[in-house]
Amino acid sequence: MDYALKNKKNAGTEFTQDMMAALAADLAELAITEALKKAGVATVKLGNALTFIGILLSSSDIADVRYLRN
Repeated sequence: MDYALKNKKNAGTEFTQDMMAALAADLAELAITEALKKAGVATVKLGNALTFIGILLSSSDIADVRYLRN
């Protein structure tokens, strides 16, 4: 976007096309950033769920071992 603003010598269609191209690039970058944020949040939630399942499984294994010893 900065490029289009600095080079506004041609204030006609070329400037408008530069602005539109810069805006499209900015929007694409924003969309990618937001998608990566959402993927990161989903990954953290999945990791938390797997950790919780692992804790449940390990605690049930401990309970089974204690039961077998008695």
